[in-house]
Amino acid sequence: MKRIKLFSLALIAVTTLGGCATKKEENSSQSSVSTEEQISSSTKETTSKSAPKSSESSSKNSSVSSTSDSSSRNNASSENVDKLEATDNMSEVSYDEDTKTLTTPISKVQIVGQEFNTWKRGTKTEKIFILRYSVENTSDEIFNSANHGSLRYLDVVTEEPGKKFSGLPTRVLSQETDPYHEEYKNTQKRLEQNDKTTIATAYAFREDVKSIYVEFYDDQNNSVKRLQVDVPEN
Repeated sequence: MKRIKLFSLALIAVTTLGGCATKKEENSSQSSVSTEEQISSSTKETTSKSAPKSSESSSKNSSVSSTSDSSSRNNASSENVDKLEATDNMSEVSYDEDTKTLTTPISKVQIVGQEFNTWKRGTKTEKIFILRYSVENTSDEIFNSANHGSLRYLDVVTEEPGKKFSGLPTRVLSQETDPYHEEYKNTQKRLEQNDKTTIATAYAFREDVKSIYVEFYDDQNNSVKRLQVDVPEN
């Protein structure tokens, strides 16, 4: 894999990604709140606003802001976030704010949708955040599974005490009644060179979590971009 230096990135102005959640019809074992993304840009810093409480029939808003991070994502702090430091032998990774696309040495990963929902197995029910994103194979190799192009470069995290970020656990959408079941199956789809597919991945989060973050990072585990998503109130 070709590797070159990744130059320092300056702090990128906050971008707001708005969405609304509407009641999605599911079977008796599931209830859902969907969030459709609308992308807009701002030249000034904004703060996140919690989604207003409303009935199931009314819309819910969630705001998304983004930052650059110079620290290791395994020990990342939400403070003093200003730039991505250049490191020798680091793969080139770039992020396009307008299209929400991360370009890696082997792929292009683009966010295409998000949704808050519930995941149920037997008596266990959890809140989940479903991230939908496309993966394009831009390498000279074949991906035996489509998520090969995103595994090392994308995660969904939450902020823990001490202003540290940790990854959320994933949940399988293997049942036909699960939301975005077909796109979930694309995770293991074979991708030839220049092929592209859309993947859906579900992440579970605790009841007390107010915000989660979609995070893009590079081969050296430095966060390139972190997009904040406010959890709508039920």
